[in-house]
Amino acid sequence: MLFRSIIIYNYNFPWWPQVTADGSIDCADQPAEQENIVAQLVYCEAVTAITLLTRGGNFVFKMFTALEHQMICLLYLLSCAFSEVYFIKPGVC
Repeated sequence: MLFRSIIIYNYNFPWWPQVTADGSIDCADQPAEQENIVAQLVYCEAVTAITLLTRGGNFVFKMFTALEHQMICLLYLLSCAFSEVYFIKPGVC
């Protein structure tokens, strides 16, 4: 992977056992389009995490919905990259 090679060459980067991602984009003016607006960001978070993780590592990230094609494809990618995938919906107070 070119990205991984660049990181090793430039930073002598260690591989991480766990990566978290919590990025977002302000969608207050278009709440119905939130999933489409953040899709590219979430995809890049996932690809970066897969690149940085050690074998058997964990990736924790936040997404609000998985109704659109981009998110469903991302979930498929994650299910191929990891032996276990969990979806947790916190309770609402």
